Amino acid sequence: MAWPADPLPIKIEIAPGADLNLSPSSWPWVDITGYWRVGTPITITEGRGGWGDHTDPGTCRLTLDNRDGRFSQYNPLGEWYGLLGRDTPIRITLDLPDGPVALWGGYVPAWVPSWDKSGADRYVEVTAHGILYRLQPAAGRLPALSPLRRTIAASRPLAYWPVEDGVLAGQAASALPNHPAAVISGNVTFRAPDDLDFQTWTVRHGTAALADLSQGGRLRAQVPAEVTSATDGMWTVCVATEPPWNVDAVILEVATVGGTYERWQLWLRAMPQLTTQLVAIRPDGTEVVVGQTSGGPGSFSLIGLSAWQAGGMIHVGVQRGDSWYITTSIAGTLGGVAAVATNPTGATVSGYPWPTGHIAVWATDERPFPHTAIDQDGRGSAGAILSFYNEAAHSRIRRLCAEAGIAVDVPPLARDEVTAMGWQPVDTLPELLRQAVQADGGILYEQPHQLAYIPRARLYNQAPALVLDWSAGDLASPPQPDSYARTYRNRVEVRRVEGSSAVAELIDDSGVTRDESIELALATDNVLPAHAWWRLHLASYQGLLWPRVELDLAARPEYLAPWLQCHIGSRVKIINAPTDVADQDIDLMIDGWTITLGWRELRVEMTCSPYGPWLVGEIDGEARVAPDVSWLGADLGPDDPEMVLVTPGIPWTTDAADFPLVLRVGGERVVVSQISGTISGQTATIAQRSLSRTWPAGTPVTVWHPAVVAL
Repeated sequence: MAWPADPLPIKIEIAPGADLNLSPSSWPWVDITGYWRVGTPITITEGRGGWGDHTDPGTCRLTLDNRDGRFSQYNPLGEWYGLLGRDTPIRITLDLPDGPVALWGGYVPAWVPSWDKSGADRYVEVTAHGILYRLQPAAGRLPALSPLRRTIAASRPLAYWPVEDGVLAGQAASALPNHPAAVISGNVTFRAPDDLDFQTWTVRHGTAALADLSQGGRLRAQVPAEVTSATDGMWTVCVATEPPWNVDAVILEVATVGGTYERWQLWLRAMPQLTTQLVAIRPDGTEVVVGQTSGGPGSFSLIGLSAWQAGGMIHVGVQRGDSWYITTSIAGTLGGVAAVATNPTGATVSGYPWPTGHIAVWATDERPFPHTAIDQDGRGSAGAILSFYNEAAHSRIRRLCAEAGIAVDVPPLARDEVTAMGWQPVDTLPELLRQAVQADGGILYEQPHQLAYIPRARLYNQAPALVLDWSAGDLASPPQPDSYARTYRNRVEVRRVEGSSAVAELIDDSGVTRDESIELALATDNVLPAHAWWRLHLASYQGLLWPRVELDLAARPEYLAPWLQCHIGSRVKIINAPTDVADQDIDLMIDGWTITLGWRELRVEMTCSPYGPWLVGEIDGEARVAPDVSWLGADLGPDDPEMVLVTPGIPWTTDAADFPLVLRVGGERVVVSQISGTISGQTATIAQRSLSRTWPAGTPVTVWHPAVVAL
């Protein structure tokens, strides 16, 4: 026998002592299903709630038998004492004949024991949370970080000083714990590099305010001994700067120990012509010009100095952006990095600032991240130095999660499907993800121990993942419709962050303007009208809403397999609804759900929004283009096999490839198998009707799903 005659094949596992920096496949999973108090169902809630436009952290609640104390976090006699801590992983699986299916995965923040009055009945009521909970702590403030700081920190530097300190700072703090701050001397102020202004767009550099060294300011940072040891024989040091071009100045100095040379200086020489020069200095003070090239770094950029040992030679390179403009070698032994400095000579510049910061050290032979960004779809954008300007929204989500060490599933997109974003601001990770999701209009949701993103372009024209028959009793209870009034908007303004705006408006018969304004981080102003129109299209939907749909899979086990293929954003259709709502499809998108699991119970309450607006025009799609105006040329009786269509303008299609064609006659759904005639008064052959009634001549006729243009 099988479920539902047998118990539901639930498997509950935890991973005590798991290293959350590793893949879930490596965690020490332990089956604890036998400790589940089956009298208390497991409830899982995830996705977007009713009327919500963002995804909340999912939750899973269950009760575990704790009479032997194994789930007591603070019980020294417990089996997993010292291993049950904050955010212990947990997962819920269905062991099906075709293989296990992960229902949910998350983290248990705490294991709190409970007792009855006698103390004999001991249990733990577990409330676990999905991965979004780990990004959005309930208490405290998340750090707002610049693009450069996020990118450099994600590259795992051995030492790093962002130099994004406040205007009153007397030092430059390290981004790494237990590392000393960089010493500031001379006249140093903090200011952000100037924006790059072009004729129709502006680019902002990917940093907060940096140290301005133009008035003779100096920065020097000592690295810990373990960094010196780790970089012995190979290192890269980089700095983000816009160096002077009219004075001799040291852009970057690297002090080393244990090698032939104790200091390496990258000079910008102003006279007799602008020259970039790399100088190595021996312990006795002897200077050796290792290499030089004409010109200098120019605008604000990442400048890297790399050195590595190869036999008896030290190979060195100077990198600006993604290009090497000095590469050479010199005999000797390379020592490890002991300190780094900028402008150690105290050079002064008149007329413009010298912003400097983001000093980092790696044990590599080049900077471990690119200056420009090429995403997995092959589309390029500005890198961190220019705040990832013009980056695709789905690529930004993918990159931000990678920088934070969070697994995320994002499908590839064609270049004409992406939403180009403006510069990435200094902000928190949840807010940056929200901005990307909002700009594109897709859905970010949780999967077991990771995130997933459905871009807007992948929400269009989905095939139904689940088709439920109301009249056949497929629903656990009759869904209750709601008015669209609270969500309806007929005027939408879209503003670009620090840019222009556009308004889209629908003139309806209410005489009341219900407007909405939204700010999006888009790359350019010219796309604003299309974004405003699309958001008006979604907001002006006027059909009934069906916010809750309940499914009892124990009563309808044949729907278990298709339901397991559903995810947040999937399309669900309900057919054969009562005639009270016969002029509408119950065509829905899953926004979220609550799953209830019992010994033999599996119930799903889905939170839904209308899917109809997502049916956009495409070749051979459900949405079709109708003539501007059409109506019945004669009465249509309940048993008539044909109907006459009057069309003053361009007539209906007669191409056999366009059929069957679903029409709306008055409020009835009528499927026609062909239309004959090439002028007004065409004859349509009826294949199927949804109602048995008469429609008088003059009744409007259009397509059931009018095609709209996708964003």
